[in-house]
Amino acid sequence: MRDRRPADRLIRGVPGAFMAYLAQSPDDVRSFVSRILLIEDDDRIRTSMRLALQDEGHDVGEADRAEEGLRLFAADGADVVLVDLMLPDIDGFECCRQLRRTSDVPIIMVTARTDTHDVVAGLEAGADDYVTKPFEMKELSARIRALRRRSRPANAA
Repeated sequence: MRDRRPADRLIRGVPGAFMAYLAQSPDDVRSFVSRILLIEDDDRIRTSMRLALQDEGHDVGEADRAEEGLRLFAADGADVVLVDLMLPDIDGFECCRQLRRTSDVPIIMVTARTDTHDVVAGLEAGADDYVTKPFEMKELSARIRALRRRSRPANAA
């Protein structure tokens, strides 16, 4: 399911000078483009998030159920996983715990639940960050970049 398009087509909306730089150093593209797995059951929210993340230059895989998301992660991996809490099969807390059993991938819970108990439960389940809906895509993108910076191996910097 991974998109095999050339990197220059993956990075839409990036200023031309930066695109020219990336074209000269294709190895740097891998550190700029993130593979995001989006697990969200609401079609409209999932589609709008996918489009916005793609506009930011990310390669986005998507699932509308936790089990499907876990299967996609096992098959394709991801650099960051975005998980909604209220999923139709298993909740986002359990999805996060299952991801943590096999991976240290950065996880951001993206949910409408704002209660402090839910935030703490999400972080205790293994999420690295917790964003409440509605949110600004610029903020979510900044959080993704921050997690990517912190999750890079020391020799990759």
